[in-house]
Amino acid sequence: MKMSDSREIAADRATVWAALLSPEALKECVPGA
Repeated sequence: MKMSDSREIAADRATVWAALLSPEALKECVPGA
């Protein structure tokens, strides 16, 4: 998979990584999950 877009997230780095590593948080963001 090649991704080339970018987004700025209004949160500190630790909060973003915690969400990326959380299955519950990812279910809210990924369509069809």
